[in-house]
Amino acid sequence: MTDYRRGDYAHSSLPTDLASCVVRYVMRMPEDGQWGVLQEEGLWTGTVGTLQRRLADFSMLLNWSSKRLHAIDFSRIYAAEPLVIVSTQPRPRPHYLALVAPFTVEVWSFLVGMSLSGGAVHWVLQRTRRRLLQRSETAEVRDPTSKSYASALLYISGLLLQNPPFKLPRNLTGQMLVGWWLLFGLLTAATYRSSLIAHLSVPAMSAPVDTFEELIGRAGWSWGLEPTYGAEWEWFRGSASPTIRKVFQGIQVLPTKEHLQRVMAGSHALLTWKFYIQSLIASRFTDASGYTPLYIGRSEHYVSTGYGWGFRKGAPFLRRIDEVKQWLLEAGLVNYWLGDLIQASAQVARMERAAAGGTEQQTKAVEDGRLVLGLGHLQTALYLLMVGSGGACLGLLGELVLPRR
Repeated sequence: MTDYRRGDYAHSSLPTDLASCVVRYVMRMPEDGQWGVLQEEGLWTGTVGTLQRRLADFSMLLNWSSKRLHAIDFSRIYAAEPLVIVSTQPRPRPHYLALVAPFTVEVWSFLVGMSLSGGAVHWVLQRTRRRLLQRSETAEVRDPTSKSYASALLYISGLLLQNPPFKLPRNLTGQMLVGWWLLFGLLTAATYRSSLIAHLSVPAMSAPVDTFEELIGRAGWSWGLEPTYGAEWEWFRGSASPTIRKVFQGIQVLPTKEHLQRVMAGSHALLTWKFYIQSLIASRFTDASGYTPLYIGRSEHYVSTGYGWGFRKGAPFLRRIDEVKQWLLEAGLVNYWLGDLIQASAQVARMERAAAGGTEQQTKAVEDGRLVLGLGHLQTALYLLMVGSGGACLGLLGELVLPRR
C-alpha cells in the first residue's frame, strides 16, 4: 500500500512503495468476528461495518456485492470461489441389500405381478379344460397342479425360481404353459444370478450428495454454515428459489470443527467455500496415499461475482492496488498461488503430524484375483430363512390351536 499521507501515490516506483508499507500495516480482526451482514437500520456488521465506519482503511478477501457497494469501495475482482456441499464419501451399501439389488423396484413388482397372474392363468386354464371335458363326457386325467389357486401359484413360482415340482402337467394345455414359463424363468434367473455375483463381489456405493435438491431429499440429514455471516448468509437469506429457501430454513450455525465431526459421523453436510475446504481437507483429512473420507459435491454455487479487497469510501490508494492486481492476473500468478497454497499447507501439516509422532491410517486393498464370500454377504438369505422358519412355526401353532373343521 502506498503511503498516501505523503501525497506521492501517483509516481511509478510501486514496488518500493509497497515494500516500505508492508512492514507498517496493522492487521485487526472485526470485533464480532463476522464478514458482514446488512442490518435493518442500514448498517453493516463485521468487516464491512468496520470499513463503513472508517475504523480501518482496507480489508483483504471480501466478496463483491451490490449492497456492499453502497457502504464501501472494492478493488477489482481477482478470484471467484464457489460455495460447495461437503459430506462423507459414498459408502458401500449394506450386504443385506445385495439380494434385491440386481433388479429395480419396477422389475421386482413386475415379477411378483407375473407370478400372481401366471398362477391364476394356469388355474383358470385347467379348470376350464376340466369343465369342457365334463360336458363332452371325455375321460379326464386329473392334474394335481390345478387343485386350487394356491397349488397353481406355488407351481408357477417354482418354475420361475428354477425349482419346479417333480410332477408336470399331464395335458397339452398345461405343458405348453409350463414350457414357456420354464423359458421365461431360465432367462430371468440367469440375469439375476450374474448381477447378484457382481453385487456380492463389489457392493454398490451409496449415492453422493452433489446438489441442494439431493440434500433436502435425504431423510434424517442436517446441514449448516460456519458462524462467519458473510456473503453466503446474505445469498441464502435473500434467495427467491424454493429449494434455496428450504435449505436456509434448515441451516445450523456451528463452529467448523463441530461441523466436520458431524460430517464424519454421517448424515450431515457442511456448506462452505471450495478453496478453503480443499486446503483444510488436504492438510488435516488426507492420508499419505491421498485418500480422504470427505467428499466435495460437484455442484458449485457462486453467491457473488468474486473476491476483491474492501476499502473505506474515498481511499486514495485503491487505483494503485488495482494496477498491481492486474499485473498479477496477467502473469497468471493468482491461479498459481491458489493451487500452490493448498499443496503447501497440506505438506506442512503432514510434516508437523509426522514430527509429533502421529500415525496415519491408510486403507490398502490387496487384490489376489479371488474374493471369498463370508456370512456378511449372505445376510439377506439368512434373514429370509429365519423369517420363513418363524412363519412356519406360527403356522404350526395355528393349526394346533385353532379347531379343525
